[in-house]
Amino acid sequence: MRNILKPIFRNFIRKPVINLINLFGLSASLVFVIILSVYCYSELSTDSYHKNGERIFLIGKPGAGMHTPAILKENIDINVPGVETTVRVSDT
Repeated sequence: MRNILKPIFRNFIRKPVINLINLFGLSASLVFVIILSVYCYSELSTDSYHKNGERIFLIGKPGAGMHTPAILKENIDINVPGVETTVRVSDT
């Protein structure tokens, strides 16, 4: 372990700016990987607890206020084939 850490420490003392740039790049990339992983997990686990979760779709952005026209439900029921049921959701 000592043989591994000693050259790393010496290199950091000799070229601190380059090593800080490399360390910042590594930490930034790890942050992006963590953020993308959390986002992908939340997207893939949405509605997975429902019996027919693969057949559920949400129109709008959750949490940002879902503002769609009032007639959208009726138009989807009439014009979109394969839709079994539509439901209006209110955030109030």
